[in-house]
Amino acid sequence: MPQTANDDLLLPQRPRLVLRLGFAGRRDLGDQAALDRALDRVFASIGQCLAGLAPAASPTVHPRPKIADFYDQQLPPLLRLITGLSEGADTAAALALERMPALSGTTAADIDSARPASKTALETELAAVLPFDVASYRASRYGWFQAEFDRQAALCRYIVELDGIHARPEPDTDLARARRNKGYRAQSAVLLRQADLLVAAADPRQPGKAGGTLETVRAALSFGLPVIFIDTSDAAIRVVHPEDDLASVLSMPPPTDAQLDQRIDALVMQLVADPDLDANSDDATRLALLHEFFDSDTIPPAVRAMRATDRWRLRGWDYLKSRLESWPQTRRQGNDDRPPAPAPESSSPAEPQELDHRMDDRFAPTASPYHPWRDRAGRLNHHYGGLYRGAFVLGYGLALMAVLLASLSLVLLGMLQSDSAQSPERTVSERAQALASAPADPASLATPTSEPASHESTPLLPAWLVPSLVLLGLGKLGIVGSWLATPSAPTTNSGAIWP
Repeated sequence: MPQTANDDLLLPQRPRLVLRLGFAGRRDLGDQAALDRALDRVFASIGQCLAGLAPAASPTVHPRPKIADFYDQQLPPLLRLITGLSEGADTAAALALERMPALSGTTAADIDSARPASKTALETELAAVLPFDVASYRASRYGWFQAEFDRQAALCRYIVELDGIHARPEPDTDLARARRNKGYRAQSAVLLRQADLLVAAADPRQPGKAGGTLETVRAALSFGLPVIFIDTSDAAIRVVHPEDDLASVLSMPPPTDAQLDQRIDALVMQLVADPDLDANSDDATRLALLHEFFDSDTIPPAVRAMRATDRWRLRGWDYLKSRLESWPQTRRQGNDDRPPAPAPESSSPAEPQELDHRMDDRFAPTASPYHPWRDRAGRLNHHYGGLYRGAFVLGYGLALMAVLLASLSLVLLGMLQSDSAQSPERTVSERAQALASAPADPASLATPTSEPASHESTPLLPAWLVPSLVLLGLGKLGIVGSWLATPSAPTTNSGAIWP
């Protein structure tokens, strides 16, 4: 039978609305003030759209995607910036993130924007990915920057340290240079896997380095991440999608303020609240699954609340699953005629119990904040997986019964035809002898009589056979229709034999 919800089933906490911005930029900057204004412009536009998508905020995006309502309504949205904690553009981006609270009252003209930025309903945090350990990476920075490095490192929510080797001998060698380049490329790869969107600041006309900004931008596009590119030569801002050609986009004129806001809004909505989920009925079914996942008190639904077709599908799959699971054990027991070996006697009956308690304490599962999510996903996976497989079980079962009944009808038809062939009509001589031996009846002699039929008209097939075939066909169509209407099951690796 389907798995029922336990009394300790907890409603999962809704996820927080988080957008992760990866950043890549060069150390040598062009116009520092122009870059700061461009960064403020980009962060303000992203923050404004992100704050408007929060469930508890007044909507600034019309219409708001329905999936945005499934985020946590208690916590404000979070904008996370992930950098390499380097001097130059990385530091400019970190300082722009710190300036976002001051932008809440700034007008559009102050930051070359078409609208003000909002920080009242938005939180920010800084994170970092380093190619080497913190001590080695700090030592590789300029002396005047090390104090700022310490300050930014203290503000980071987390720091990912890679196992690269930073060695700069005197004179420098090709091996040491290759090791450093490998570390910087690994840093870029890990940073891209921590981000939803890449913000890059560089001059595309200058040659790049190993693991540098332009190489990171190309890797992000090939990885499927969109890029907001800031040209440090003129502070132009362009949005590059993974399917776009980077050189073609950079050669085109930059968009206007209204066009840039529109493109950033569409990009943020696509990343955190895909508007395509409101497009058709199939996506609406997925929204219904989200409602069931977050709000339902009973996972899976109670059997009495299911449709009749769903109950039959679950019963069919549960029966087949129980038979398949018990078959290997029954087969092993049937092939082995030896009696089971007796359990060894223990000199101290209390020792195994104490050992079990010690093992329970040692291997007890640790509490995880993601356990309610995993538990509910596993239950829904079992439920909808059973419905999906049960449709096949009942469909093939009904098809088998239809074939058996059709075969039975053919057998009965052949038997009836064989009986009629083995009992031919009586010959004329036999009929004459029968009339001669019968008593004379003037009425019967005057009126020619025909031989009465040997039996009345009998149908060739039983009366119940054809309606049974029709009902089986209709039942199979109903099972297939309910299977097609079943939503896709949320997948999870629950470790069970039958997920």
